[in-house]
Amino acid sequence: MKYYLITQEEGNRIPYNINKNHAIDIRVLNHKDISKIGRKNIMEMDIPRDVFFPDIMFDPCLLVSRICMEVILMYHKDTIYKGVKLLHRDTRTKATYFIPLLDELQCISERTQYNNVGNRITRLVLEASKISEAAVFKISEYNGKSIVGREDFVESILRRGIKGVDFEEIETDGNRWY
Repeated sequence: MKYYLITQEEGNRIPYNINKNHAIDIRVLNHKDISKIGRKNIMEMDIPRDVFFPDIMFDPCLLVSRICMEVILMYHKDTIYKGVKLLHRDTRTKATYFIPLLDELQCISERTQYNNVGNRITRLVLEASKISEAAVFKISEYNGKSIVGREDFVESILRRGIKGVDFEEIETDGNRWY
């Protein structure tokens, strides 16, 4: 099975300073403490001129559009999530997003390569046996600015025309994909 690292496309004029009103305590975005956050929340943001709202954002936490959330729920119907309105008070610009709590898997293979200092991955390899049936997930030992999607999940979100997202195929143990 093929897997893809899903990241935010660079160069877009996206919102910034999201959650500047501290409406959500990012530290409680876990299965144990998520009940401390309301079902619907308003997170203030700053926006550049000609703002673009991508379907997936990673700062200050994972934020996905309604389209992406619907696809996540197709594959993982028990996914816990919270709804948020992003709001720029001055212009009254707003957008609806969701904060899903995706499974965090420890699935980095021993064949993963790091830079000389050892603090940055230069070649990511996943251990397929530790992924099981997860269609979309976070890698617990990896940078929080990405998620991983199985090929069928990626195809599903692409068919729905998501925007502002990049995909990079990831090698898995026993399978090399170039």
